Amino acid sequence: MRVFGIAIPIAIHNLMISAINMADVFMVGQLGEEAIAALGISNQLMFLLILFLFGMGSGGQIFVSQFYGKGDLLNLRRVMGVILTLGIFVSLAAFTGARFFPEFIVGL
Repeated sequence: MRVFGIAIPIAIHNLMISAINMADVFMVGQLGEEAIAALGISNQLMFLLILFLFGMGSGGQIFVSQFYGKGDLLNLRRVMGVILTLGIFVSLAAFTGARFFPEFIVGL
């Protein structure tokens, strides 16, 4: 039963992401095939970014849980700082690449 408490919100989140992508395709679909192809590529890149950030956060949560369970607040704060700093750095790098070098990013 506890599995459903975790699985249902994750499934709803994935459904929402898919619905947003589908709405994007409907809106951009009127612009032609090239626009739809570009949207598909950008959705793949966004998925990779979200996947990386989710994996990093999930891995960090393991350490946070262990340190919280031991009552080691110093290392807990260190791990949280590393996770947040890395997440912000990766997000800013993705933003900078998408904003200033979109052809290069899509070409990858």
